[in-house]
Amino acid sequence: MSGSRRKKPRLVKKGSSASGRSIAPIVLLIGVVLAGMALRIYFFDPGIARSPDEGTYTRQANVLLARGMAGIQELTRELAANPAIVARNPSPARIGYLSVLAGFMRLTDDTSVVAGATLSLLSSFATLSLLAFISYRVLSAPAAVAATVFYSVFPFDLTISRRAWQDSFIALCCFAIFSLAVYLARAKPARHIAAFVVLAILGFLSITIKANAEIFFLLSMGGLTVYFLVKRDRRAAIYTACSATAALVVSAAALSWICGGLARWIAIEREFTYYSGVNPYCLQYDAGPAWMFPAAFFRTSPVVVLAALAGVLSAIYGRVRARSLGRLDLTLGLCLITVSMLLLQVITERYCFRFTAPVYGTICMLAGMGIAAALPLFSRLAAPVGRRAAWAVFGLLLVAAAVRDLNYANEKFIATGFRDLALRQVYGVPPMPLAAEARR
Repeated sequence: MSGSRRKKPRLVKKGSSASGRSIAPIVLLIGVVLAGMALRIYFFDPGIARSPDEGTYTRQANVLLARGMAGIQELTRELAANPAIVARNPSPARIGYLSVLAGFMRLTDDTSVVAGATLSLLSSFATLSLLAFISYRVLSAPAAVAATVFYSVFPFDLTISRRAWQDSFIALCCFAIFSLAVYLARAKPARHIAAFVVLAILGFLSITIKANAEIFFLLSMGGLTVYFLVKRDRRAAIYTACSATAALVVSAAALSWICGGLARWIAIEREFTYYSGVNPYCLQYDAGPAWMFPAAFFRTSPVVVLAALAGVLSAIYGRVRARSLGRLDLTLGLCLITVSMLLLQVITERYCFRFTAPVYGTICMLAGMGIAAALPLFSRLAAPVGRRAAWAVFGLLLVAAAVRDLNYANEKFIATGFRDLALRQVYGVPPMPLAAEARR
């Protein structure tokens, strides 16, 4: 008995299943998920003032609903004819999200902006539930509980879940891709052809939604292919590459048809990327020094940031100790995909925290790993008060961190009617002055 008490909690379970484990973490996870859903319902307000992007998505989805793809083709022609003006709004070529939104409007018989907000709310529900499930399956119980608690009160997700943006759906799509990649890495991929088909469908959605979702998909598929090659599972690596290729080919064909040809689609995407990055709003609110990006993140959710850094360090330390590429696992994959996506924002200087949505879930999982890594040290420090008292204190600290994030989200983003997550707004500094050439 004494030996079992000294056993350190593992960050990642190796081949274990949920059978035979205590039911207490499951009950706790379900309670946290329900509490997170209740918070999102409480903060949901159909009557809040909407941002221009929300109106644009609603209008584009109504065009698709009323006129089909012919309407979207007309909108893309407007973009091609005047990209400097039209590119200030979301691209009409994002047919993945627009198709889902139009289908949801038809299903609910609601064509207003509230339909998009409701879709965001349901997407946030699904992401929270999926995160709790996958964390419990692949992480230790303390790490899973901490990750779910962090996501349930994550200020950025609480903000986008009440808005008619596409970012909640992006967060769900990307985390579903990550979860499916984890499933395939842990299972016998050659016997799960259906999972690769689903992966290709999710890839098509991500490519036709937004560039950040597309990059997340490609990075995930590249990492999964490398993992299978290291494991010498060539068949699984081929299946992964074929899934990614199929998603790319079908997406390119669909977007080329909508835009009037492959060359025209490439030109539209290039011009949209350029003009959307230099429009006055982005230059005023998304711009800033690189240090402001992590600083704003820390100001929003300090415990999550520190715990995620601890999770990254613990994962790197574990791989260094292993001294073998054959020991690649979930922890390293979590680190690589999360850090890569964050660095991409720094490199491209697109400092809007809505663009970080693909890694909301993985950041919270890393934070859960960091909490689990700190547990042995905390247990030793709190040993004089006893094991149960130590766990009670730890639980109170975790709840305090969650309450702090919840209060910050409410006071900063929700109660104030915050209508974007641009860098300078989140950090709390005035917008950048516009240069003369940007005003023209």
